[in-house]
Amino acid sequence: MKTTCGKGMVLAGILAGALTAAAGAGENGSAADGKSGRPRFDHLARELELTPEQTGALQRHMQNQRAKFTELHAARTRAKAELEALFAAADPDAQAIGEAGERLAGINAEITRSQIQARLALRGLLTAEQQARWRRLRQKMMQRQAGKTRTGRQAPNSGGGHPVDPADPSDRTDRSD
Repeated sequence: MKTTCGKGMVLAGILAGALTAAAGAGENGSAADGKSGRPRFDHLARELELTPEQTGALQRHMQNQRAKFTELHAARTRAKAELEALFAAADPDAQAIGEAGERLAGINAEITRSQIQARLALRGLLTAEQQARWRRLRQKMMQRQAGKTRTGRQAPNSGGGHPVDPADPSDRTDRSD
């Protein structure tokens, strides 16, 4: 589903995005970067106790959606580049910038609509018990994501290292010396 997203673009909060990422189409395990997400998919399949039928249906659904999301994210990347080029002009054209912004907003809206449709379709594959299990896994995943910076490193005081005491000058990492 998601193969060429911009940095930090996570299909947050949706089953479709997380399962697709786990199947090898996500930002940190995408076909685009040559890494396989199969172990992540297998882990989720085990955690959710998917039946072979559910696993097959999920994989077929993701294959069907992958091209659509790839196209949408490529269009988004092009629209963002166009917008940046318009802003970089010596004499920016406000009307052209507005139109480019509207095109980008339309693409973002289509991505959101597609994510919603995928989430609803995939939710239909899970039993009530699996949905409850998924919500718990998703909550843990969101907590981990909240503690990361855009580069994927742990943010200060996020549990990814020792806590920093702002009152202690020896504990500062922003020194210019």
